[in-house]
Order: sequence, then structure tokens, then C-alpha cells
Amino acid sequence: MAIETINPATGKLVKSYNEISEKEILTIIEEANNTFLEYRKTSFDERRKWMLNTAKILHEKKEEYGKIMTLEMGMPKQKNAHGFVSIMPNMQKHN
Repeated sequence: MAIETINPATGKLVKSYNEISEKEILTIIEEANNTFLEYRKTSFDERRKWMLNTAKILHEKKEEYGKIMTLEMGMPKQKNAHGFVSIMPNMQKHN
């Protein structure tokens, strides 16, 4: 059975996703855990670089992410979502 994302404001289907098996889920969890075990060894300076890069990407793709948020959250206007997306890079820079 597919998993669906529905726009709560309109009730319209945004996107449909295929379910994954329990085996696939367990593989993903194991990979995430292994990644965390490596990540926790990284220096604060390296993590800071990654976070600043994340902020840059969020800023560069704010139009794209704003559209997705508008649909998935049922926001009446896309500019509302742009505000959320615009705030995220600034939060990354101050952490």
C-alpha cells in the first residue's frame, strides 16, 4: 500500500510513496547508526562547516523548499513557507 502526502488545506494528493519492507527499514536504521558512530568522532569545527553548508543550501533552494512546505503544510500562500525556509539558514549560523 502506498503512503500518501495530502495537502491539509485542499485535501488533494501531493505525492505518493511506495512502502518499504521491514528488512529495508532495518538496513536504513543500521546505516544511520553506523553513520552516527562515525559522525560523533568529528570535530566541532568540521560539524560547523557542515552546518554552514546546510544553511547555504537551504538559502539557495528556498523557492523549491517553500513550494514543498506550502503543499505539505497546507499554507495558503507560498510566501509563508519562504519565511520558514529563510529562518532555517540563520538558525544554522547561530548554533
